[in-house]
Amino acid sequence: MGNYNFLTIERDEAVAIIKMNRPPTNPINRDFVGEIDGAFEELKNDENVKVIIITSAIEKFFVAGADIKMIANMTEKDADEVTAFFQESFQKINELEKIVIAAINGFALGGGCELALACDYRFMAKGEHKIGLPEVTLGIIPGAGGIQRLGRLLGPKALDFLINKTMLGPEEALNIGLVDALYEPQDLMAETIKFAKKLSKGATKAMGIIKRCLNKGFDLTIRDGLKLDKDGFVEVFKTADAKEGLNAFIEKRKPAFTGR
Repeated sequence: MGNYNFLTIERDEAVAIIKMNRPPTNPINRDFVGEIDGAFEELKNDENVKVIIITSAIEKFFVAGADIKMIANMTEKDADEVTAFFQESFQKINELEKIVIAAINGFALGGGCELALACDYRFMAKGEHKIGLPEVTLGIIPGAGGIQRLGRLLGPKALDFLINKTMLGPEEALNIGLVDALYEPQDLMAETIKFAKKLSKGATKAMGIIKRCLNKGFDLTIRDGLKLDKDGFVEVFKTADAKEGLNAFIEKRKPAFTGR
């Protein structure tokens, strides 16, 4: 396991839990994102980990945004390099062929919302905290993928949430589809882990290929997307999970998937 200053990694059966901890509010900077990137790289290569949860160890704060002092002191060259690094780090989460769930236990603003958007599921605690991309109120724009991912998630109506309604409460975030489920704060982690364990017992190899085909397919023509699906089907057809799932159906029993 890697050595981290701003996060810990816990394991619960086949589920890994990344807990961010950079007091007071988990402000995003290059070192912090570097550790997040390193944690996901570690878990990508761990065959025993099937599903990943990312959350915060700090009460009421998932990630409250970027380190504003860092941004204010950046040169144009710094801005180019830091934005590219953040984008690449979050894109790796999007491309990781394991399901990633953001358990949002508090404020998720700016870079925190962008991190959550890079995940496959977003479960949020009920409460007075907010989620959103309020960068325009500082005279800047989201630079770590938030514009592109929110646009893909919400379509043209994303514009209003980037320039006007930039911070949403949990209920409104659920209503527009920005988050997938709401839980009482004391239940958030238990419910997220329960869901993650359910997925981890399924055909996780197939889930990873489905994620790949879906995400890459957004940028392809329908014919190229169909070829991507075909290639994915051939790839998954050779897996132990495919053999197990088909045999279990024929034998009228519950499959015992291994994610291989």
